[in-house]
Amino acid sequence: MTDGGRQGDAGQGVLPPPSPRASGPHPEAPVSGPVFAHWLRRVVATLLDSSVLALLTWIAFPLQPVDPPATLPLAGGAVGTITTAPTADVWTSSGVVVGAVVVGLLLQAYLGSTPGKLVVGIAVVRQDDHRPAGLLRVLGREVLHVLDLIFFVGYLRPLWNRRRETFADTLASTVVLQTRAPLPYVLAGPVVHRWRSRPASDAVDGLLLEPWQLSAPPRWRRVATWVATAACAAGVVYTIGGESGRGATVLASCSVVEPSDAAVSLTGARVEVRDGAETRTRLWLTRTMVTEPPGVVVDWGWEGEWSSDDDLRFRVAVRDTSGEQRRWEYPFEGDGLAVPAGQAIPDRPQSVRLPLEGLGLTGPVRVEADAVLNGTPIRGCAVETTIPPAR
Repeated sequence: MTDGGRQGDAGQGVLPPPSPRASGPHPEAPVSGPVFAHWLRRVVATLLDSSVLALLTWIAFPLQPVDPPATLPLAGGAVGTITTAPTADVWTSSGVVVGAVVVGLLLQAYLGSTPGKLVVGIAVVRQDDHRPAGLLRVLGREVLHVLDLIFFVGYLRPLWNRRRETFADTLASTVVLQTRAPLPYVLAGPVVHRWRSRPASDAVDGLLLEPWQLSAPPRWRRVATWVATAACAAGVVYTIGGESGRGATVLASCSVVEPSDAAVSLTGARVEVRDGAETRTRLWLTRTMVTEPPGVVVDWGWEGEWSSDDDLRFRVAVRDTSGEQRRWEYPFEGDGLAVPAGQAIPDRPQSVRLPLEGLGLTGPVRVEADAVLNGTPIRGCAVETTIPPAR
């Protein structure tokens, strides 16, 4: 009677609970249904991966700033940087950073987890058998993340999707599970054949009714998690830790003591000698920050009125201790100085930048700033400063 009762239940479509199956030294865990990773865990994993990449980029490049990899393979999305200054190099020129991206891809392809995912305990697996997706599918999934970047809707989709999938997950037939012991990777071919040969009663909603994780993580995976935790901790300290630095801009200014009696008079001038670099220290590593083009920046201050028929020109002269001198002259046209493209400063029409490589002078110098209206000199002022050598 008991056996007949069980057969009757099976005949009504109720599946008997499958028994655990051995899989090497780590048996597969009994079936209880896969646990899909929460959206917040995925976000934290992305931030941890990004912090590791940022730290490696800081270590690999003595001359900064260099944007860390913002592509999808390891970061999983757009990554912010610690500076908005022009970049000094690109991360692809470092074998260390490129190698980290490749390692991240391989880890996700064959273990299911990048360092950040190891720390938070999630894994990217195939939807049909809950095993790591393999390199080709992982690469395709990363390319498909472009769809998730559109208004970031795809990245927010796990908040309401039943399986917590992004668009890339759905199209690549992957899911992200909350597990520290995912099933080992196997080639996709035999799995697909097995899946297609199974009767429909062995699947519910496209998910196989079979173990989806190991009963315990292998020892090597626990060791990998400890290493990933240390790397991510260092990345977090780098990202949120303090930063000290020293600016390299030399600022000198002067005022006109006796303004000119002409219709236009200069009220002062400011000279900034910029070598285009600053130093920044993070995690006891000091890096040179290229913040702007090097050069001598001169600003004029004036008061008075003149007509469009007047010829008003602003002048700057730089003289070193040997007496060698360089001079520049800029007519006033419209709303500002007529400055060559190589010396213009955006949004500062009353200023010029004299590039160091074209200056031809280094060391202690005297910078004189004045003007001339219709051939009549307008009294200016001068500062003593030092010009660094051009790099």
